[in-house]
Amino acid sequence: MTKQIMFVGFDLSGSMGKHVSHNSATSLLDADIVVFNPDIREYIRTAVETYQGKPSLDENTSFRLTENARHWRQELLMAVNSGKTVFVMMTTSQSVFADTGQRQYSGTGRNRQTTRIVSQFDPYSAVPANLGTVVRRQGERMKSTGDLGMLSSYWRDFAKYSRYEVYLDGFEGKPRIVTQAGDMTVGAVLRPKNSRGALVLLPPLDLEAAIAEMADTLAAAAKKAGGKRRAQGNEGRLESKAETIVAKSFIGALLEIDKAAHAETEVTPPPSWVAQQDFVMAEEAAITARLAANEEQLSALRAAREELLGDLNKSVTLKALLFEKGKPLEHAILEALNLLGFKAEPYREGDSEFDAVFVAPDGRRLLGEAEGKDEKAVNIEKLDQLDRNVREDFQRPEVSEYAKGVLFGNASRLTTPEERAPFFTEKCLRGAKRSGVALVRTTDLFQAARYLKEHNDSHFAAACRSAILEANGEVVNFPPVPAAAEAQRE
Repeated sequence: MTKQIMFVGFDLSGSMGKHVSHNSATSLLDADIVVFNPDIREYIRTAVETYQGKPSLDENTSFRLTENARHWRQELLMAVNSGKTVFVMMTTSQSVFADTGQRQYSGTGRNRQTTRIVSQFDPYSAVPANLGTVVRRQGERMKSTGDLGMLSSYWRDFAKYSRYEVYLDGFEGKPRIVTQAGDMTVGAVLRPKNSRGALVLLPPLDLEAAIAEMADTLAAAAKKAGGKRRAQGNEGRLESKAETIVAKSFIGALLEIDKAAHAETEVTPPPSWVAQQDFVMAEEAAITARLAANEEQLSALRAAREELLGDLNKSVTLKALLFEKGKPLEHAILEALNLLGFKAEPYREGDSEFDAVFVAPDGRRLLGEAEGKDEKAVNIEKLDQLDRNVREDFQRPEVSEYAKGVLFGNASRLTTPEERAPFFTEKCLRGAKRSGVALVRTTDLFQAARYLKEHNDSHFAAACRSAILEANGEVVNFPPVPAAAEAQRE
């Protein structure tokens, strides 16, 4: 039977297995062999702050990271306990600071200061074993401890491509591969208590070097067989072939380790008749019943967790007003407008597509366009598009008056709101004045919408609507959030 290999956060070109990202809720129980890389770069890419020299993640990313780490720790432990071989590639995978969700406040009113409480997060917390201290240091010189065991063939073939990026200080298990000096653990095989599987720790491979060497070997063979010109004309094909060969060789080595791991613990599968009631022991029946009850509880907890995650995602939609662009920003704007008392929805018909068409309680129609910029202010191009949309909307048979144009801008969206430069360029401001367009900073809209989501305040909502309706070619100034709400947050 073909072994099913699953790669988590590990990209192996030319391989057959299933690849999933670290940011995934995939189960590992369908796999026979798991290759896990604790690298969390996909989370760090969104970090816009640092703390003590390390990336500091925002609240949402921190929640996803810690939840996913718990998910993988549970999945890896279940995989090993159920007899699977799990390989952990010991990459650098730097630690970060994660938002705990807790806040400290000082000052009052406009002088109020909010401090985020963060804690250090180590990606290796996802590995279900006592590794000691993971020290991020890089090197090439390694040696075996004399008892490589099941790692012998792997190390013979791949030692020269292996580079350690971390070592384990205070590791309590039996190391198989250590640093040349200091004898720090960089490779080991662990068998958790009462487990039929194995957890294999390996220093990462320089796969590019292995592929390059294989490509050179293939090129030399091609040159010998068909001449220099033929070899030079097939560089791309040779590199692709080299990737496939190296991938197959690597997978073959993993399969050999898996085979050796199972050979060490191989037991005779119990025949089916052993499960008959005549042979069931009282303790066995009691434990089986408890396991069944635990499985039911786990299923219920997983379902509740998925529901809570869905509710959480819905509850923080408004936060997209602070940092998003594209569809997520448009969806948050629609939610905010509805909280303000408008009837808002996107418009899609034929070739016409408007980000937001919204109607005030008195029947006045408005048409909105949204734009998020990474590091710049919203420019005149988006205003021109809004003007075209207003004219196109007016041409529809059922429309008898021009809608009021509203441009929603989220400028420098990856910078904290208080540090951002002007949201709209000078040309955009002049163009808005000429056409009477209202300019809305989405960060301002967030403050108003957040208050209305938490408070049933029809007077404040009406004041916010008036601020948009009465803004004629200028930036909308929403009324200040009521002092009672500010005091409650302090």
